[in-house]
Amino acid sequence: MTAGSAVLPAARGESRVLRAACAIGIAALVLLLVLRPPTQPVNMLAMLVGVALLGVLPRLPKAAGLAGLPLCLAATWPAGYLPKDIGVAMVLFCLFLAIGYAWPTWVGAVAAAAYALVESACTVWLGARGAAACCVRELLGLWLAAAADDGGPGPAASSVPAGPWPVFVAGTLVSGIVSGFAVILGYAFSARAQTSDQLERTQAMLGRLTREQELAHMIHDSVANDASVIAMLAWRAKSILGESGRDGGGHDDGTGAPGAGHDGSIGGDADSAENRNAEISAMLDAIYDRAHQALDRTHEVIDVLNGTRSMDGGPAPEPDRRRAAVGPSVAMSLPCPNGLSAATGPSAPSAATNLSAPTGPSPSTVPSAATGWSVPAGPAPAAAPSAAGPLDGRLERLCEDQDRTLRMLGFQGRGRVEGAGPDRVPARTRRVVIELVQEIYANIVRHGMTGADGCYAVLIELDADAARITSTNRIADGPSRISQTGQTSQSSPTTRTKRTRHGRGLGLHRAAVESLGGTMATAIQDGTWVLSARIPLAGRGAGAPRDRRG
Repeated sequence: MTAGSAVLPAARGESRVLRAACAIGIAALVLLLVLRPPTQPVNMLAMLVGVALLGVLPRLPKAAGLAGLPLCLAATWPAGYLPKDIGVAMVLFCLFLAIGYAWPTWVGAVAAAAYALVESACTVWLGARGAAACCVRELLGLWLAAAADDGGPGPAASSVPAGPWPVFVAGTLVSGIVSGFAVILGYAFSARAQTSDQLERTQAMLGRLTREQELAHMIHDSVANDASVIAMLAWRAKSILGESGRDGGGHDDGTGAPGAGHDGSIGGDADSAENRNAEISAMLDAIYDRAHQALDRTHEVIDVLNGTRSMDGGPAPEPDRRRAAVGPSVAMSLPCPNGLSAATGPSAPSAATNLSAPTGPSPSTVPSAATGWSVPAGPAPAAAPSAAGPLDGRLERLCEDQDRTLRMLGFQGRGRVEGAGPDRVPARTRRVVIELVQEIYANIVRHGMTGADGCYAVLIELDADAARITSTNRIADGPSRISQTGQTSQSSPTTRTKRTRHGRGLGLHRAAVESLGGTMATAIQDGTWVLSARIPLAGRGAGAPRDRRG
C-alpha cells in the first residue's frame, strides 16, 4: 500500500475508532453544556453544531471531515466561553481523524498544514481564539511574567522576542503537530481496515479454491473410481460370456455378443452354465450398486454446488440454503432391469454410501422373469457421515466390500485393518482416510495385474495418534507407463479400461493428506507399486483408543 492510496474501505464505510472518538466527543460536549451552560446564543449554537457534526461524521467522513473545518474556524471568534474552546479542539481532532481515515494521506497533510496556518493567522492578527495559538500566547506570557518577577535566574524581558510572529510560528507548529497526529492515526486505522478487508477477500478466495478442489476430489471419486470398477466388471462379465459361448459351441452373430449353444443355454453343461449365470448375476448386482454409488455421490456434488449441503455432509449454512431455495431439487434416477427405477435424492434411500462411508453388502435380490437376472429388491440405507463411531469398523467393512469386488474381477489379495483409533475422529480426517483407501483399491483395478502373479495387499494400522496405510500390488502398465506420482500418460493394452489419462486422484489425495499434517509416498520397485501414507488422527475431541473385542 502506497502513501496516498488510503481511501475509505467500501466494505466497512466507517471506523469503529472514529465512532468511538465521536461518541466521546459528543458526551464531553453535552457534559460541558450541562455543567456550564453558555450565556450567549452564538456559543450555544456553536456547541450544538459541534454535537451535530460529530453525530454525522462517522457516516460521512469524507464530506463532513472537510466541511467541518471552516465551521470550527468560524467558532473560534466568539470569545469568553472556555467550554466552547475545549469543544472546538475536540471536534477538530475528530475531523482530522476522519480526514486521515477517508482521504489519501496527501489530502490530510495539506488540510492539517493549511488549517494550522489559517487558524494561527486569524488568532494573531484577526482576534480569533485558536486553541494552539492561544495556548502558546498564554505560555509565553507566563514565562515573561515569571522572568520579570524573579529578576535573577530567568531571562530578562528584553531578551525574549517580542511581537506576533513568535506566537504565529509556535502556534502553527503546535496546531500542525496535533492535527498531523490525528491524520496519521486515521490513516493507520484506514490501512488496518483495508488490510482486514483484503485478508477477508483472500480467505474467501482460498476457501473457494479449497472448495473447488474438494469438489474435484468428490467428482473424481464418484465418476473415475466407480466407472473404472463398472468397466472392469462389464469386461469380466463379457469374458465369461465369451468363454461360455466357446465352450457351448455358440456362434457370433456379428454383434460381438457370444452365441448360445444348441440347447439354448449359455455354456456346455447345465452345472457350469448355472455357475456362470450366478457369477454374472453377482457382477451385475455389483455394477448396479456401483452405478447407484456414483449417482449418489454426483448428487452430493450437485447439492454442494446448489448450497443445500456442506462439504462435511451436514446441512449448508443459512445463506447458502437461502441462495439454493430458487427452485425445487430434481431427483436423479437409475433405470433398472425390468422397468424398475431407483430414485436418488435427499428424500430417497441410497444404494451406496456417501463420501466417507464404504459400500455395504449388496441388497437382497429377487429374480426377474423377463431377463433371468437377479435385480436388487431395494437399495440399502446410506450411512450418514459422522465424527463419532469406530473408524476401524468402517475401514474393515470397506476392505471386505472392495476385496469382494476385486475377487470378482480376478484379483487375488486382501485388505487388513490392525489396531484401533480414537473413539472420535474429526469428520474431515475420517473422510480423507476412507477416500484414500477407496482410491488405493480403484488404482489396483485400473493398473493392477489379475491372477496369481498380481497379488495385492492393503494394510491399515491404527493407533491413538495416526493411521498408517501401506499398499502393494503388481502393475500391469509397467514402469514406463506409470510415474512415481501415480500418473499415466496413455492407455495401456494390459488393463481392461479404455482411457487416455488417469492419475489425478493420487495428487488430490496427497494434498488432502498433507493438509492434515500427514505424509504420503509412492514408489515402483521391480514392477510393484508401493504406497505408504501416515495421517494424524488426533484432533479436538479425540479420545483414547478403544479396546477391540470380538
